Amino acid sequence: MDFNTKNKKLQPIGNENLKECLNKPTEKKLLMSDFIEFMEDKNLKLDRLKECGNFIKFQASEDKTKFILAGGNFCKNRFCPFCSWLKAKRTAFELLELIKVVEYTEKLAFIFITLTVPNVPRESLREEIENFNKSFKRLFQTEEFKAFNKGFIRKLEVTYNEKRKDYHPHFHLVVAVNKSYFKSRNYMSKRRLLELWQKATRNSNITQVDIKPCRMDTVKQIMELATYSAKQGDLYSSKEVFDGFYEGLFRKKLLVYNGIFKEYKKKIEVGEVDPAEVMELNQVLEEATKEICLIWEKNSYLLADEKDVPEEQRKKFYNLNIEID
Repeated sequence: MDFNTKNKKLQPIGNENLKECLNKPTEKKLLMSDFIEFMEDKNLKLDRLKECGNFIKFQASEDKTKFILAGGNFCKNRFCPFCSWLKAKRTAFELLELIKVVEYTEKLAFIFITLTVPNVPRESLREEIENFNKSFKRLFQTEEFKAFNKGFIRKLEVTYNEKRKDYHPHFHLVVAVNKSYFKSRNYMSKRRLLELWQKATRNSNITQVDIKPCRMDTVKQIMELATYSAKQGDLYSSKEVFDGFYEGLFRKKLLVYNGIFKEYKKKIEVGEVDPAEVMELNQVLEEATKEICLIWEKNSYLLADEKDVPEEQRKKFYNLNIEID
């Protein structure tokens, strides 16, 4: 718990905008009991999981109409409903910055690719993901793929089929290409991508891939990459299903950056490139002037402290409503 909130008298939330912002954190916090129960046989200390989200901190605009979750006590377990939701939100903003910076600076276009393999039972999921990665490496190394690829962001996602009781791993990719790509000899049709993917996977039974242009100029389009690798409705549906996801995805790399995206991700991280210089991003920046601390008690968040942020400590955040279920 934050030191400044100790011995504070907790109060109900009065601000309606803040109440609305708390809907998702409250929903995720209420899922924690199932998550902790599912984790009891995982040989982990559960105290940190039980305390996750008990204290959270928001930063707010001067009029307290715009908020961003800026801190708290989190377990950082990738299977935690609270932390995976928070990670997805953070990733969405990071991807928005990265994609817009690459588009603005390098004047590139984008295509969206989906690669699939047949569904597999729980006991085969981890091995299938490993084969999936090897198959993608073979595709990535083909001359046809290299001819148009300037860099990609690749996301692993796994869904669960309740009727068949099996798992479906697939990749989503945003690939940067030259603007001339769509009328060039390097243009790849859906049929040709399927042929190359069947060859890369050594599985001629695969029938579904997708490749299409995308502008990546809205938050909704970026959500395909930022959202969970396993839908929370599937993940916490039962102990058996959860264990399948856990065994398959434990310590697996979920998001991969390549080429121009990897290069600019590093430049942003070290401060060599400032995303705020991109006009489209600059226009949605809001300055945080307030700090609001909340504590979880009796299945709801209560106000513990509210204070002004000193001018030298004020940060800017994106005034965007990114909804992640």
